[in-house]
Amino acid sequence: MARFRIPVVLATLLLLGACSDFESRSESSADGKTYLLVDAYPHDNCRVRLDAHDWTQSIHNQVEVTPGAHTLDCGVPGTEIRIDVAAATVLRIERWRS
Repeated sequence: MARFRIPVVLATLLLLGACSDFESRSESSADGKTYLLVDAYPHDNCRVRLDAHDWTQSIHNQVEVTPGAHTLDCGVPGTEIRIDVAAATVLRIERWRS
């Protein structure tokens, strides 16, 4: 039984290390539409993708999105974050770290 403890612990640490963390805040949108605004990237060479599609906006520009669950990443492992954008709000990603 002791033989399996090290691989299980190592696998758990690797999975935890592959996750990004972020801070965000949400506020009501002025026009009742739903938006995402990214104010921070995990690193300078981040090629942001929203739901596996290239993010064509520059930093600090809000983009209309559908309400609900979305995934942001930089196209490299360890940068993925999952977000939930409420309807009629602006979700602002203020800190994103990988």
